[in-house]
Amino acid sequence: MLENASADPTQGEWIDKGMLKTHLSGIDGTVFDHGGKRYFVYSAYVGDHSDLVIAPMSNPWTLGEPQVDIAHPTYAWEMQGGRKILEGPEFLKGPGGKVFLSYSASACWSDDYALGLLEAHGDGNLLDPSSWRKSPAPVLHGSAERGVYATGHNGFFKAPDGQDWIIYHANGGPDWKCTARRAPYIEPFHWSPQGTPVFDGTR
Repeated sequence: MLENASADPTQGEWIDKGMLKTHLSGIDGTVFDHGGKRYFVYSAYVGDHSDLVIAPMSNPWTLGEPQVDIAHPTYAWEMQGGRKILEGPEFLKGPGGKVFLSYSASACWSDDYALGLLEAHGDGNLLDPSSWRKSPAPVLHGSAERGVYATGHNGFFKAPDGQDWIIYHANGGPDWKCTARRAPYIEPFHWSPQGTPVFDGTR
């Protein structure tokens, strides 16, 4: 973690605050603020699979307790390519009080690499695994008809006109694996009447 007291990040001195102390080794850490609290979520290596683990943050460079496993691979679509993987968590706040964590499932070298979604009520205890509900099917996946394969590791942004967008990487052909041929894709998405994101690319 690096810290800079300057208002302009291109100026001032960057100070190394050290590595975050996670209980498990892992990748793809992300930070989000909600309800006046800050959280850290990452993909943790647990035995032969990768799970999503959340922890509170006592400051921007220190994890608090507890560090809680909130999701592990349970569906066949999360176990393609010979691996059981949940990775690349990204936070998304819904318009109706719900909060979401998207994640990439299965091995990135599989054409079936896809995005899943965890959902929780925003006023609930985000450190309680029972607060989170996992989508039973991918919310964004490849399509031979669209010419997109191995959709994964995404982010969200809002355009100046208020339109919500998802950005993710994918392959433009089958069996391209995890190589430099992967490219970024962006698509608009909308919200259902229930306050759940609907990614049009799945249709």
